[in-house]
Amino acid sequence: MQTLKGRTCVFAGATAGDGVAAVKLLCAGGMNVIMMTHMAERAQKLVDEINGMQLPGRCIAVGALESGPAEEAPSTYEWIDREFGSVDVLIANTGATGRDVPMEEVAPSDLMHSIEHLVGGAYGMLHAALPFLSVILHFI
Repeated sequence: MQTLKGRTCVFAGATAGDGVAAVKLLCAGGMNVIMMTHMAERAQKLVDEINGMQLPGRCIAVGALESGPAEEAPSTYEWIDREFGSVDVLIANTGATGRDVPMEEVAPSDLMHSIEHLVGGAYGMLHAALPFLSVILHFI
């Protein structure tokens, strides 16, 4: 029987919206969740709330590194693998970039910024985590 207990999830975009509910459910199922965030205060409140609920899974938050986003750094996954014994699930749930403008006002540079944030961030996360995942994906 498959279980979440003792497994580890790296979750980018966990501190707002549907990410909050997802982290609570994963921890309730026994999964350890490492939230990757640039919103340290919001993340710490969520960590305190979830860990205060005495759920079977542990929740921690990791902020940005000097070199860039922690979720895109191989050293982050090395640490997670040592600390938790595995990296089992990646969730790239990053949302909007905070630019809410009508379509006719979207400059090409704004579009490229959004693509880099949404697609490039998810790719960077997966690329850094690949050596630590037990299931390897192949892209065609």
